Amino acid sequence: MTLSWAKYLRQRDLYQLMDSRPISFQGNLLEIGCGDGHLSTILRDYFDRVTSTDVSPREDIKDVIIADAQDLPFQDNTFDAIFSSNVLEHIDDLERCLTELYRVSKKDIVMLHTMPTIWWKLFQFTTHYMYLTKVLFKKIFTNNDISSVSYKKTYSIKNKKKSKFLWPAVHGVKKNHIEEIIAFRSNTWEKQFSKYGFKVIKKDNLFVHSPYRIFPYHFLRLRKLISNLGMPSVIAYWVIKE
Repeated sequence: MTLSWAKYLRQRDLYQLMDSRPISFQGNLLEIGCGDGHLSTILRDYFDRVTSTDVSPREDIKDVIIADAQDLPFQDNTFDAIFSSNVLEHIDDLERCLTELYRVSKKDIVMLHTMPTIWWKLFQFTTHYMYLTKVLFKKIFTNNDISSVSYKKTYSIKNKKKSKFLWPAVHGVKKNHIEEIIAFRSNTWEKQFSKYGFKVIKKDNLFVHSPYRIFPYHFLRLRKLISNLGMPSVIAYWVIKE
């Protein structure tokens, strides 16, 4: 079975990270925001136990715990490791979340969090109109009655302004793109971790991609080269307690 482009990217990133661990990353793992559970299956090959959580899982996942990362149902000092894949930027109250992660983690905790970068935001803007053009052409050429194609029908707009679709959407919980660009800066994340008792010990650049799945499975070597040159779509943060 062929993986979707999104699953392929997440899986590739995880294997890359597990192969380049800067410190022992094992034991009892807490995964927050497990989504469809695809990475949970891979993580079980590396850890003694994986506790997968999500506030609203995208699929029916075996043994998943329905839990909000801002209010975790676990005792203090429970986990040896914590993992999330592109989750923290979607947390409404990051302070509560990081405080909870500190509480449930042991003193020698190792956390691994991946988050989008300002380069991801740039790729979002540069590929947005490529995506709209692709959708429009696909709709036109798969519809026998071209004259019946309307903007509203093409983009499934329901009670929303067209301008919302002519402009890229904000990815996470920030109010606008400016706030999100600031939030996605590497030093912003490092300051947030430090503020709540953690320390970033390593950062890894991950694969280049855009949110619109432009040219999936193509230009893989070029994507890797661009990432290595310092323009990754995602950065992984290896974090310990101060």
